[in-house]
Amino acid sequence: MENTMNKTKEVTIGDRLKMLREDADLTQTELARELHVRHNGVISMYENGKKNLSIEMLLMYSEYFRVTTDWILKGEPATSEDDKGLNGLGGLEEIKKVYLSIRRPEVRQVAIRQLRNLAILG
Repeated sequence: MENTMNKTKEVTIGDRLKMLREDADLTQTELARELHVRHNGVISMYENGKKNLSIEMLLMYSEYFRVTTDWILKGEPATSEDDKGLNGLGGLEEIKKVYLSIRRPEVRQVAIRQLRNLAILG
């Protein structure tokens, strides 16, 4: 008899893609629109492992959700070299670029409040 306690479901690329989409509170249709995919069935096929990601789609997911391709492919977190956080910001132009890359308006409002609080503390 096989020991089911030692059996754990392996997290697949499709599982990670679905996690990204659900964490962003997007439907498959909304994500298809955002990534310029013809229909949400393609997103479903990626998430269910029925269709492999092309390199182009891998990069689109990575850029859109701001995760490394290694995380999507292998579930490996970014290294300290890859993820410098705010220490990697070079100045006002870079801060502006980061701010403008935030897609959700409510997150932009939080970012502005945080920057204002930092200015007060500084």
